[in-house]
Amino acid sequence: MDVTGGTGRLQGKQVLVTGGTTGIGFAIAGRFLHEGARVMVTGPVRVYQDFATVDLLSHGRAEITAGRSAFTEPFGIFGADLPDYDALFSEKLDLLLHLRENDHVT
Repeated sequence: MDVTGGTGRLQGKQVLVTGGTTGIGFAIAGRFLHEGARVMVTGPVRVYQDFATVDLLSHGRAEITAGRSAFTEPFGIFGADLPDYDALFSEKLDLLLHLRENDHVT
């Protein structure tokens, strides 16, 4: 891990930052990484958590690409009916876009 500019004083430490997908928590997670810690970021929505972690590790170079799969067979495994595919995709995409623009989702 690159700790250039940091002291490395947290090298080998593991840190869990709750509420770390935006704002102060995001900045804190970045500082812990900078100091050499292994960081796990948590927040209300898993995909955004994962993105926040990757974004920190890549120094802001991460991007999210949302799309549909042409392979619909596993869709039922998640408890959804195939006729609801379009509506469910739209709902989840709207949530992702809402998260991008807002710190809180109600």
